[in-house]
Amino acid sequence: MAVKNEVDSLDVFRKNRIIYFNGIFSENEVRELIKKLFEFELKNPKKDIVIFVDTTGGSVDGFLTIHDAINMITSDVATVCIGKAMSAGMLLLMSGKKGKRFMTKNSRVLIHEISSGTIGKLSEMDINIKEVQRMQKVIENIIIDCTNIKSDEIRDFMSKNTYCDAERTKELGIVDYVIESYEDIFGKLNI
Repeated sequence: MAVKNEVDSLDVFRKNRIIYFNGIFSENEVRELIKKLFEFELKNPKKDIVIFVDTTGGSVDGFLTIHDAINMITSDVATVCIGKAMSAGMLLLMSGKKGKRFMTKNSRVLIHEISSGTIGKLSEMDINIKEVQRMQKVIENIIIDCTNIKSDEIRDFMSKNTYCDAERTKELGIVDYVIESYEDIFGKLNI
């Protein structure tokens, strides 16, 4: 019986174009999320897709791949934070269509600068640091485009771990609504 219930819930997710992302931004998780985005897009590009986000983050490259995929498709992508959207998870949360980004009242986000993870020979480390600095600028520009955070504020937010509750996240324009129920989401979407 448990298997049937699991299958039933997967059918409900597919039918309602819902993706639940609670992993880290690994290659496998990113690939699966993008496959679902494209599958839903191909079935009906006029209906919204919903991504529920509950993640500690992960690869910036993985986020950028998802961000590009969201911008490639014509379906609006709504994002909903339920629990936490940290690091690259916050970036995914803010990447939803403006006006269709939601967060439950007890959720939180974490904003910080990207990590370099640089090791190796000194000459290679220098090359890697320059690339990380370039990627940091790319991320900063995406955040500025997707939120109310100003260019002169972004470095301060990212220079340290900045945790935000739901109301602060809304003030910053990372989400548009703080919600308490499904109806708060689905009444605003084209599903």
